[in-house]
Amino acid sequence: MIGIVHWLLFCFCNYADGYVSIKGKQEVCHRGECIITYEKLARLMMVDSRSVRRYVHSLEKESLIEVKRVANCSCFRVCGYNCFTASDVPVEIPQESKRTRVTKKTVEPDAIAVRRAEAELKISHGNVPRTDLLKTCCEYGKECN
Repeated sequence: MIGIVHWLLFCFCNYADGYVSIKGKQEVCHRGECIITYEKLARLMMVDSRSVRRYVHSLEKESLIEVKRVANCSCFRVCGYNCFTASDVPVEIPQESKRTRVTKKTVEPDAIAVRRAEAELKISHGNVPRTDLLKTCCEYGKECN
């Protein structure tokens, strides 16, 4: 059960630094951290919250996680998260792609606009936004900022 708690915390960890909203207040949540309550962990594991607290305490004693209070929740930091998620294989760029790489200065602005339009079309699944519904504040007699 201790291993399951460690695995759950690892799965719920943030993969990048960010923010979490807790009761309308934003809290910083770094890479490798998870903000959750003991009760929610207990519901996920289908055990009592006191048992989860014991499991977390034993993980904390082994220095596998660190726990701190944040608002009404607990912030769990999985120690060594970066080592677990780091890539073992170094990324190598073949020599051919190094010579044919296009820099930003050599790309024409029209080519960028075409690529951007294609990407937006893929994202919208072919749906074109209705720009005729957009009105500016100047059309309503108000000053624009």
